[in-house]
Amino acid sequence: MSTLLHITQNEDGTLSSYSEVTEPLSEAKKMEVFRLLQKFDPALRRRSAPYEGPHPELAQELIAWRRERSRALGLSPYVILTQKTLYVIADAVPQTTGELLNIPGFGPILYEKYGLDILRITCK
Repeated sequence: MSTLLHITQNEDGTLSSYSEVTEPLSEAKKMEVFRLLQKFDPALRRRSAPYEGPHPELAQELIAWRRERSRALGLSPYVILTQKTLYVIADAVPQTTGELLNIPGFGPILYEKYGLDILRITCK
């Protein structure tokens, strides 16, 4: 059992909510709630939606790699690679330099900096 947060929009546009103990949310319902909350929370609007592609473990591994790399370099994670680019890499699972360079938003400069690290992750 887990706690479920119910959120409704009132006629005046305000949100009201209550919670109850229930079964866990399905992934589809989590996405529905996330999209609803994005409309009302500016901070959530800036966040990427959760990964919904065929390789969730790979996406998480790439995100963890980016987080470690950003800490080591003292940069924000999005400066290294955007979430969208990481998701495209996870979808494509590039196995060669050419495949990685064909990813939109990933060019020769990024390859020089991070390409071998990414290929080590995607070629496992």
